[in-house]
Amino acid sequence: MKKILAYSSVAHMNMAIMGLFSQNIAGLEGFGILMLAHGFVASALFYLVGMVYERYKSRLVMYYSGLVLILPRWSWFLFILVLGNIAFPGTVNFVGELLITLGIAKGFGYLIFVIYIGMVLTLIYSFFLFARICFGIIKEPLIRYYSDMTRIETYLLRILVFIVIYSGFIPEVINKFFKILWSSLTL
Repeated sequence: MKKILAYSSVAHMNMAIMGLFSQNIAGLEGFGILMLAHGFVASALFYLVGMVYERYKSRLVMYYSGLVLILPRWSWFLFILVLGNIAFPGTVNFVGELLITLGIAKGFGYLIFVIYIGMVLTLIYSFFLFARICFGIIKEPLIRYYSDMTRIETYLLRILVFIVIYSGFIPEVINKFFKILWSSLTL
């Protein structure tokens, strides 16, 4: 599971670097937003993998199936964060990737194809991870004897999901933060 999430992190960093070198404002703003978004989404996804590891002592995808029956809240958070990972509209990753795509289209239109290949691959292995883990028949008999997320785990993930979705619908908050940061650095 951690390898799949690491592959998506590499894809996001690839897109962020393309935005950094796009040589225009849209690409640079997209770079900053995507870096911030990646910090929230990737940390929450790795936290979810850590929760499953603490309960079942394995990170191998082949051991998991049907976790939606035993860990419904965990599966719901995984679904929302996978949507954030693939830059679904309404998440902060979408805003960052859209700005980077616009920035690349202005200066280097021929690289759009490379961006879309990365987006499609991220979509495929993120949904593979979600579908393989959450749906199907429960394979391991020990998986049935563990509980869903604790109250503290739920509150922490609610905060991260709120930030991901709120920033996706109102990205001006992040833009103001970066403008304040940029103006303080240029003084």
